[in-house]
Amino acid sequence: MKRFWTDADFPSLSWHDNSVHALRIVEGKDCTGEIVLDIDHIVEWIDSDERYEFLVAPAELRFRDVSDLRMTLDYPRTSAALGPFTLDRIEFAQSNLWTLKVNWPVGEISFSSAGFLQRLTGEPVVSSSQALDSGSRIKYIATREISAFQPDRGGFVVTVCIGQPYCISEDEWACPVALHGLHSTLRDQHGADSFQALMLAQKLAQVQLAYFVEDGGQLLDAPEGKPVDVATLFRKGILW
Repeated sequence: MKRFWTDADFPSLSWHDNSVHALRIVEGKDCTGEIVLDIDHIVEWIDSDERYEFLVAPAELRFRDVSDLRMTLDYPRTSAALGPFTLDRIEFAQSNLWTLKVNWPVGEISFSSAGFLQRLTGEPVVSSSQALDSGSRIKYIATREISAFQPDRGGFVVTVCIGQPYCISEDEWACPVALHGLHSTLRDQHGADSFQALMLAQKLAQVQLAYFVEDGGQLLDAPEGKPVDVATLFRKGILW
């Protein structure tokens, strides 16, 4: 599945009804900067028999070399409760002018920009809602897709995901970890600080993949490819 898009992909992209959970302004050089939006990107609208379902993934939309920012968000006009706003569409005009049309509540964001990069920060899920709940909006800072094979299941893909450590208390941190395609859920790993939590998350992923191989499964660098050595993968980051 495609996970990265740039302004070259603009004609094929739609942001209709994408929820925006955060907007960040990053200072840059020469009076320009970046605008970074944390969104729920609807990858696909799925037309079922009675209603639409949605393939939705958390994503980061980052515009570069931004200047001339104008922004209005009018929550009182629609008596809207404070929460994520949603996009109707994104327009591009001459002179690198981008306009983000807001359909809830009321508003518009416009600026000049040289282009954008959009990347998925989590795995897409099929949902009856266009917006993700907090549990589905985990940000993964590192992912790796590995081909897998099991005699009773055939071939499939395992996505190794390590999340951003987060603080629970002064002396406790946790780090999300996932093996999509192999395990439905793995518990966040807890440590005394962010470093330990991150290391424990990585270790859990390594142990679970090793168990899978010991139990007769295969990890491959490509479908019908060469075997992946789990220890080498986590020691050097390479597949063999």
